[in-house]
Formats: sequence, structure tokens, C-alpha cells
Amino acid sequence: MSDFETKITSCDMFVYVSTVQAYNYPVTAFQWHPEKNAFEWGPKTIPHTEDAIRVTQQAANFFISEARKSSNRPPARKI
Repeated sequence: MSDFETKITSCDMFVYVSTVQAYNYPVTAFQWHPEKNAFEWGPKTIPHTEDAIRVTQQAANFFISEARKSSNRPPARKI
């Protein structure tokens, strides 16, 4: 794991790696749902604070910025 930056999370006495990002490769992995804070309103345990929503937006912005670096494009459709 020395090639990755890791974020450690603890929850209910369990400690686990919640996020990893490669130092030298375009690889990022989440072991959580960054969209929940903005879009899931069922359980009361999901925070909807301004900071929680900002984390959601920052994760989405990062994901999109990484995807835009790719030269892969879908084929143009004939009209």
C-alpha cells in the first residue's frame, strides 16, 4: 500500500480503509457513498450539514475532473 495514500475511518469499533488514492496512477477508490449526504433523506444518521454537502460536491468535482483527463470518448453516432 506504499503506492497509495489512504484514509482510515472508524465506525462502531471497526477500523477500515475508507478511501485510497494512488500517488502515481489515476486510481481512486471509495468504500463509502459520497452522494448520500446530498441525495438520501431516509435514515436520520446521514448528516446534511453544509460541510457534509461540501464533501459530496468535492468528491463529485474530483471524479469528473479525473474522468475529463481520459482520451476515451464514446463513438459519434450517425444522425
